[in-house]
Amino acid sequence: MKRAFKMKVTRIRNREVLYLVVVLIVAGGFVAINIAINFTDMIYDFFKAYTRLAVREFSVNLIFLGVTLLLWLTYRRWKEADRRKEELENIIDSISPDVFVVINSDRTIVMCNSSVKRMFGYEMDEVINQKADLLYFAEQSSSEHWHEIFDTLEREGFHIGLAAGKKKNGKTIPLEIITGNLSGHAGAVLLLHDITERTEMQERLLRQEKLAVLGQLAGGMGHELRNPLGVIGNSAYYLNMKLKDADEKVKKHLDILQGEVQRANKIISDLLEFSKARPPSLVEYDLNSIIIDALAEIKIPENISVESQLDKKLPRIQLDPDQIRRVFINIISDAVQAMPEGGRLDINTGVKGDFVEMMIRDTGEGIPEENIQKIFEPLFSTRARGIGLGLTIVKGIIDSHKGVIEVESGIGEGTTFTIKLPLEEEKERGE
Repeated sequence: MKRAFKMKVTRIRNREVLYLVVVLIVAGGFVAINIAINFTDMIYDFFKAYTRLAVREFSVNLIFLGVTLLLWLTYRRWKEADRRKEELENIIDSISPDVFVVINSDRTIVMCNSSVKRMFGYEMDEVINQKADLLYFAEQSSSEHWHEIFDTLEREGFHIGLAAGKKKNGKTIPLEIITGNLSGHAGAVLLLHDITERTEMQERLLRQEKLAVLGQLAGGMGHELRNPLGVIGNSAYYLNMKLKDADEKVKKHLDILQGEVQRANKIISDLLEFSKARPPSLVEYDLNSIIIDALAEIKIPENISVESQLDKKLPRIQLDPDQIRRVFINIISDAVQAMPEGGRLDINTGVKGDFVEMMIRDTGEGIPEENIQKIFEPLFSTRARGIGLGLTIVKGIIDSHKGVIEVESGIGEGTTFTIKLPLEEEKERGE
């Protein structure tokens, strides 16, 4: 009986254990399922959140990529446009040294080439966005000038005119301006050409024509006028000798008469010298003695003092005494005329390098800077009395002697002429 009971109890315990195991397994399964469900939800939420973030970042990245691509394309186009602009400017600069300007409808400069620096002295950025009137004076008022240009452009397609260019330093230059239509845009294209050389050439040709006529008349007229002038001069001298006791008014007028005869004789001498223009007859001569002779021929007013420092050791050189005497007479006469209120005349000689140098300085009115380069040109004169041949003859004589003549002057500062004649003949003869 005990054994049967024991076996019964054992079976009951085994069944309970089995039930417990089953319960545990079922409970574990529920727990695992819940864990799996929760884990699945977590994974779903994670992927959902990640997917949203990825989509958002992808949209941002896509926008960023689009903006970057747009900027890159814009940069490429800008570089291409800049390259083409640079190529265009190089082409324009290489084609012509003239200034090329593009203006819009209100005459504002929107483009120009680098020649604006050479011609006007402006940098390119100083000209851009400025009115075209910055570069030149119009012959008419600005509005009338441009109205005429645009009317001509509508009728003929281009306009050619002349104007005075305005440089940055205030100087002016003659310009020829060719204006054309700007195809497809409101505005115009201007080509500014410096015609200084052309203008000077035209002036030279005009002077040469005048000189050709003058040369034909000078020879005959000079001799015809010199004869009566000689008679007048001799008569004035005779009257001066006979009328020693005449009153001061008569003597004054006789002196004026003799002075005018001398001036007329100088003009005739210049005309004859200019018309003949013979080569120098070179002989060995003392330059100091020529200066002394020239001073003796010129009547120096009492209110002008003459200070001369002549180098006593000055070597004799090869020259034409008559022509060099003419040089000194012309320069000294001009110096005297430049000092109507009196002054001082300095004359120095010496040796400097391979040249014998002579300096003639006055304290007179001076020569304006713009006229210094013109004083040796034929028929140029700023004086009411004179024909403008004296210094032309001087330069021709010095050039024929293979010498150099230089001038320094300023308004109110007087004028200095420096003449240099070569010592080459002297050196070669000595060797």
